[in-house]
Amino acid sequence: MRTKLKRKLSILTLVAFLIFLVNFWPTRSPEVSPRRYNNDDIIMKQVPNGQTIVNKTAESCDSIHVATICAGYESSRQLVTLLKSVLFYRTKSLHLHIVVDEISEHILTNLFRTWDLPDFVVSFYPDTRLLPEVSWISNSHYSGIYGLLKLKLPDILSREIGKVIVLDTDLLFNHDISQLWGFFSEFSDRQCIGLVENLSEWYLGTMLVSEDVWPAIGRGFNTGVMLLDLDLLKESNWGALWTGVTKEVLLTHQQTQLADQDVLNAVIYYNPHLVHKLPCVWNYQLSNNMREEFCRVEDFDDERAKVYHWNSPEKQQSKHSHTHGANNLYQRFLDLNGALVKEPLIRCGKNKKKLSAINVDYDDEDDEDTEDLCQKLIQSTSLHRIHLYYIPFVYNNRPDSSVDVTLVVQLSMDRLTTLEKLCKNWPGPVSVAIFTSDQDAQSLPVFIEQSLVLVTRTNIGYHLVFQSTHDDIFPINLLRNIALQQATTEFVFLCDVDFMPMPHLYTYLLSILAESDTDKKAFIVPAFESLYYRADIPKTKSELLDLYKEERVTSFRSYVWEQGHAPTNFTRWFQSDSPYTAKWQKDFEPYIAIRKDICPYYDKQFAGFGWNKVTHIMELDAAGFEFVVLPHGFIVHIPHEPSIYLMRYRSHKLYRECLHWYKLNFVKYLTETYNIEDPDKYGKLANID
Repeated sequence: MRTKLKRKLSILTLVAFLIFLVNFWPTRSPEVSPRRYNNDDIIMKQVPNGQTIVNKTAESCDSIHVATICAGYESSRQLVTLLKSVLFYRTKSLHLHIVVDEISEHILTNLFRTWDLPDFVVSFYPDTRLLPEVSWISNSHYSGIYGLLKLKLPDILSREIGKVIVLDTDLLFNHDISQLWGFFSEFSDRQCIGLVENLSEWYLGTMLVSEDVWPAIGRGFNTGVMLLDLDLLKESNWGALWTGVTKEVLLTHQQTQLADQDVLNAVIYYNPHLVHKLPCVWNYQLSNNMREEFCRVEDFDDERAKVYHWNSPEKQQSKHSHTHGANNLYQRFLDLNGALVKEPLIRCGKNKKKLSAINVDYDDEDDEDTEDLCQKLIQSTSLHRIHLYYIPFVYNNRPDSSVDVTLVVQLSMDRLTTLEKLCKNWPGPVSVAIFTSDQDAQSLPVFIEQSLVLVTRTNIGYHLVFQSTHDDIFPINLLRNIALQQATTEFVFLCDVDFMPMPHLYTYLLSILAESDTDKKAFIVPAFESLYYRADIPKTKSELLDLYKEERVTSFRSYVWEQGHAPTNFTRWFQSDSPYTAKWQKDFEPYIAIRKDICPYYDKQFAGFGWNKVTHIMELDAAGFEFVVLPHGFIVHIPHEPSIYLMRYRSHKLYRECLHWYKLNFVKYLTETYNIEDPDKYGKLANID
């Protein structure tokens, strides 16, 4: 088999799946140290509690240190676009320091672990201890209390960090950040803060009653981009300096209007020697009140803004947002494939190249074994970037019961309308993993906003898994694992997006799960199939039976894959009013509700089409689960065009051979892990070599 596989794969593997490994090790010493993730040779390992174990390696040399404050869902999305622009132009290694809340830490930890950025280190600083230290400052800025946390950066960053660039998340770079870093060399002996002047007349007192404006020199400075010499700031007793000035000004001003920017300007007003004025193109502000004459971009050598800053609540909808092509550039980086900014740098005199699958020589038959070849055909060995909770998520515990169940599904972007129909019949929480490109991902918020069903739903967790290339194979079990892992309830209902639940299935499952012994039990929701594209979903079991008799509905895939659901015993189901046990049989793949804490994850090696769900049910059986068929719940499959992966499975013998090879290995794993007495129960372990 091996020779045959090698010969065929020399043609079939022209689709290049990038091979990247990831590296981070989270470290956190008490009180002061950040949680650091270093991206150079990561080894990821799934452990039972869903966390990640990683290996730590040394930080890359000659790094530029960048710091930002990132809290919540929206800020996490903004940060990704900002980083794409920074990474696109950068020529130096980066160490990113992020002050995070619980939400953004969860999102960004997973994102950076899976983005696999070379020459890049990220450290997280939880906000728990920091917020009380600025909460005494009354602030009316839309950024809230988080807008004040930049004042604490000199205190929380390590003493080993001498200089840092501080960025807001609503920025976009149009130049190499190394040149911005270079302005540190122009600082005088006493200058320790680099800033661009404000491009509005705010601090001139023409936009507010004068006594509400904090002290500033002239137009004042904008703090969206800051260069901080941390050594000099610490020598100047920075903490006492800014708190003293703030308390003094608050005696005559009720609150800050612009958060940290008001405080920084007041400090500079009384200590003008601290500031170094940066060229205005390094923080080109696009608020509704900006004055273009304050920064004539055409007067600079390359006639372009180096950093755009959407410093208003309207962001990309502000009236100046199109100035000098800002919005066009923003859209460009929104759409940019995040995998394209993963090119390693030439650092420390060495070029650490990553190997691409397209460069592998298949002529030497001794170099590859069957596993390697099948992985290159079926699996994308590049790591997919994962952005959890792309849309804000709010889950409220049920007040009347401690039992709740989350619908777990996965899909591609072309199935959003199907998801909408599904959610119409399922009011409970949903965890959905979506495989998408960066460009297509931008349509998700728009689709939700325009959907009467989805726009008011906050209990749907949208988790995006990004393609590395347009040829990536659909990582179906990876998607299932992500959606399963992010479910927030005790129980999960594992389904596919093209199955419509009967009305009130959610409440029916709640009642069953609350009253039943759920230990080592998988509750089967029988699956049917409509033979008509526009058929309505039956509301009750009796309506379903009528359609079944009229042959308008059948048990799922009974005409092509009867064994997949045959153990459910549909004849008995139609006659039953009580739950009953179904015995596992070969190729059984029902849809089940199960306790999340005892549910194994899916095997990620099964991608595309074939054996992806069958093997999960096999493991449940091997682990000793009982399959209980529910008598009054059902789902109905809506017909759709077959996927390209189904067509590949049917037409490519090699594809089927590789899937069979994977299945044999999985059976071997089951036999060894669960001490199966009959080694042939799940298939004969033929020689897989």
